[in-house]
Amino acid sequence: MRRLSQILGMSGAFYYVIRRQSNLLNNEQSNRLTILLLAVLLAICFLVLPAQAKYGGGTGTAEDPYLICDANHMNAVGAEPNDWDKCFKLIEDIDLSGYEADEFNIIGTDEDYPFVGVFDGNNHAVLNFTYNANRIGYTGLFGCFDDGVIRNLGLIQSEINVGGTGNYIGSLVGNVRSGTIINCYLEDAIVIGDFMVGGLVGYIHSGTITNCYVTGSVTGNNHVGGLVGSHYSGTIANCYSTCSVTGDENTGGLIGSNSGHVINSYWNIETSGQPNSAAGEGKTIDQMRMADTFLNWGVCEEVWTIQEGVDYPRLAWQQKPGDPIVGTFPLQGNGDSNSPYLIHTHEELNIIGLFPCLWDMQFKLMADIDLSHYTGTEFNIITNFTGVFDGKDHTIANFTYDSNHTNYIGLFGYVESGRINNLRLIDVEVNAGTGYYVGALAGSNSSTIKNCYAKNVSILGNYFVAGLVGANEGTITNCFVNGGTVSGSNLAGGLVGLNAGQITNCYATDSVAGDFTAGGLTGGNGGTIANSYTQGGNVSGNYWIGGLSGYNFLGGESGGKITNCYAASSLEGVSYVGGLVGYSNFGVYSSSFWDNTINPLFTGIGNTTDPNVIGESTTNMQTKSTFTNAGWDFIGETSNGTEDIWRLCEDFVNYPKLASEFTLGDFVCPDGIDFFDYSFFAWHWQKDNCGASYNCNGTDLDRIGNVGIEDLGIFIDNWLAGL
Repeated sequence: MRRLSQILGMSGAFYYVIRRQSNLLNNEQSNRLTILLLAVLLAICFLVLPAQAKYGGGTGTAEDPYLICDANHMNAVGAEPNDWDKCFKLIEDIDLSGYEADEFNIIGTDEDYPFVGVFDGNNHAVLNFTYNANRIGYTGLFGCFDDGVIRNLGLIQSEINVGGTGNYIGSLVGNVRSGTIINCYLEDAIVIGDFMVGGLVGYIHSGTITNCYVTGSVTGNNHVGGLVGSHYSGTIANCYSTCSVTGDENTGGLIGSNSGHVINSYWNIETSGQPNSAAGEGKTIDQMRMADTFLNWGVCEEVWTIQEGVDYPRLAWQQKPGDPIVGTFPLQGNGDSNSPYLIHTHEELNIIGLFPCLWDMQFKLMADIDLSHYTGTEFNIITNFTGVFDGKDHTIANFTYDSNHTNYIGLFGYVESGRINNLRLIDVEVNAGTGYYVGALAGSNSSTIKNCYAKNVSILGNYFVAGLVGANEGTITNCFVNGGTVSGSNLAGGLVGLNAGQITNCYATDSVAGDFTAGGLTGGNGGTIANSYTQGGNVSGNYWIGGLSGYNFLGGESGGKITNCYAASSLEGVSYVGGLVGYSNFGVYSSSFWDNTINPLFTGIGNTTDPNVIGESTTNMQTKSTFTNAGWDFIGETSNGTEDIWRLCEDFVNYPKLASEFTLGDFVCPDGIDFFDYSFFAWHWQKDNCGASYNCNGTDLDRIGNVGIEDLGIFIDNWLAGL
C-alpha cells in the first residue's frame, strides 16, 4: 500500500484515511477492502504511468521513423494495424528464432488491411523468421503490401509452410498490390504453399521490384516461381533467383506466370530444376558467377558486387568479398535539363527501357528513328517514366509490340510524372491480346503530353485501349491520331481509352471497335474534353457507343465535361448509341455538335437528351456560323475570343479544324500552302506594328513585329516541306 501511495503521489492524508477505515473493520472485511483498494490503485497505476514504448524510439514519420531494435519491436509492428501507414527503420539485425508456428504477427493481414508505410532495413537483416501453420493466404514477413516502400532489407533462413493450402505466399511479401521493393535479398529461404507462391513475393498486382535476389527452395501447385509466383503488372528489374522450384502448373525458375515487365532478370537453370520461366533469362551456374552477365546492372550506380568465378552477385551494402559490377554508360549527356541525354539511334532509344535508373532523367530525340529492327517483345518499353522526353518534332516509325497478355503497353508503359513533348509516331502496331492499358504512345498517363501524334495505328488490347494513350489521368494537349484502327473489349477510344484528366485541342480520325464502351475520341470520359473532335472514322460495338465518347460520367468536381467539341464519325451499335456520347451519367455539356446526316438513326446521347448537344446536317457542320453562333473561337473573328482556336475553309468539303493543325504559312483556303497563300503573304510584305493586327493576319511568322526576310524564309521552308 505504501509503495502504491508513493508511486501515485498520494498525500499522506489520503493514505491515512484508507488505513483508518481498514483498522475499523474486522480482519475479513479488512482483507476484502485491501484487495479492492489494490485493484483500484493498480488500474490507476496503468492509466497514470507512461506506457512502455512499443518500439525503440521515433514517432513514425519519414523524418523520425519508429526504430526497430529487437525481436519484440519487430513483432509489435504486426500487432499494431494503426501503425501500418507509418515509417520504420531497423537499427540492428533481428533474430526471430524465439517465435514458432504462427506466433509471429504478420505485418499487413490482407487487401483490406495492408501495410502502406515505409520499412527501411537500413542495411540490416531479419534472421530465422518462421511461420508454420495452416493459413488461407497472405503469408510472409509482410502479408499484404500496398503503395509503400520496403528497402535495404535482408531475410536470412526464413521458413514458411502453410501446409500446401495457402495462397499468396512469399518469404518477404505474400501479396504486393502496389509500391516499391528495392535493394533486398533473401538467403536460404524455404517457402511451401499452394497458389501464387514465390521465394520473394507470392503475387504482384502492380509495383516495382528492383535489385533483389533469392536463394533457397520454393514449392507449390500453381503459379510458382523462384522470385515471384505470379506477376500481373508492374516492373521487375535487376533481380535473380537460384532457388530450387517445384510446382505442377504455371511454374518457372524466376516467375510462374507473368503479364508485367521484366528487365535484366535471371534464374539459375541448374539449381532451379526449371528450364523455363514466364519471364527472365535462364543462366548456368558459371554464367551467373560472371560479371559480364550482369553488366547492365552497373550502368547507373554501383549497387552490386561479385566475387567472379566463386559467388553470385551480392548487394554492395552486404559487404561481401568481391568487386563492384560496373557497366559502360551508353548515352551522351548528363540527363538533366542543362544536358539531357541525346538519342540518335534505335539502339540508344531501346536502352532507356533497360535501366529503371534512367526513367527520371531528361532526353532529347536528335533524329528520326526506325524501330522495324524490333519484333515481338524485343523493344524495351519505358515504364514508370517520371522524366522529360522531348521529341524535337522527330519521328519514330514502325514501333511494334506483340504480347498476348502484357499490361501497360506503348512506347512508354506508364508516364507517372514529367513530360512528353513534340513526338511523332507513324506506322505503329501493338497487339496486347488480353492485356490492359494499351496505346501507341503510352499505356497510361498521369503527367503531361503535348504536341504528339500517331499516324496509321493498329492497336489491339482488352481494357483501356486507344490510338495514343490507354488511360489518362494527366493532361493531353495538341495531340491527335490520324488513320488506323483500335480494337478492345471495353473502354476503347480513338485517342484515349479512359480519360480521367484533361484533353484539350485534340482529334482522332481512326476507326474504333469495342464490345462495350467505345468512342471516336475516348472510350469513357470522367474528366474534361475541350475543343476536340472526331471525323472520318467508324465507331462500332454493342453497347455504349459514341461518336466522341462511349460513356461520359461525373467523375469528380470537374469530371464528365465536354465543351466545344464535335463528332462526325459513322456509328454502328446495338444499344445506347449516340452521335456524340453513347451513355451519359450526369455528364455536363456545352456547345457540342454531331453530324446527323452521317448518323440519322441515332440521337446525340444514347440514353438521354441535352440541349447543349446539337445535331446538325453535314452542310451545317461545314459552315462556320454554326459554330461561331455557339460561341466557338475562330480565326478571323473576335467576338468569341482572340485565342484563334478553330479554322474552317467553307468549301463544303471540310469540317472545322484546329488552328494548331495548320502549317505556318497556310494562311487562306484551300488547306495546304500554295500560291494563294504566297499572294496573301506578299500583300503583307514589309508591314510592321504587327502586334496590333493579329501578327499582320498571321504573316509575321517569327512574331517580332514586322513581315520581313525571316518570315519569307519560314514560309518557303514550310511550302517546300509540303510538296
